[in-house]
Amino acid sequence: MTRPDPPLQSLWDSLVNRMVFLEKRHVFRHGELRLHPSELHLLLAVQAEPEANATRLAALLGVTKGAVSQVLKRLEAKGVVHKRVDPAQKNEVTASFTPLGRLALEAFLAERKGSRQRFTQYLDSLADPEQAVLRRFLAEVSSYLPGEK
Repeated sequence: MTRPDPPLQSLWDSLVNRMVFLEKRHVFRHGELRLHPSELHLLLAVQAEPEANATRLAALLGVTKGAVSQVLKRLEAKGVVHKRVDPAQKNEVTASFTPLGRLALEAFLAERKGSRQRFTQYLDSLADPEQAVLRRFLAEVSSYLPGEK
C-alpha cells in the first residue's frame, strides 16, 4: 500500500525550516579559515559594491550598521578584509579584500556554482508549463515577504 503524498504546505514548511537551519549553521571552510553565513553575506555585498561604506552595506543587507561593523571587525581579525576610514567622513568605514579574503570568496563561489549549475539544469529540463507554474509560485511567495519585490 502506498502512502499518500504529504500536503504541499507540509513540504513547504519542511523545506523552509531546513533552509533556515542550514543558513544559520553552515560554516564555509577554506584551509584553516572558517567563514560563517553572516561573514559570507557581507563579503558578497563588498564584492557587489566595493566602494560601499558600512552604512550602505547595512542597507543592502537589511541589518544595522552596528551588525556590519561587528562582522567587519571579525573579518579583519581573520585576515580577510582591510578596513579603511573614509577621509571625508571619519565615522564611515569601507572594506577591501586581502589576498586571503579574495581566495576564500572565490573558493566559496566556485563551490556554490556547482550546486547552482545542477539546479539550473533541472529547471531547464522542465517543460514550459511547469516552469510557468514555478514562476507564478515564486512570485506569489515573494509577495508575502518584506523587502524588495
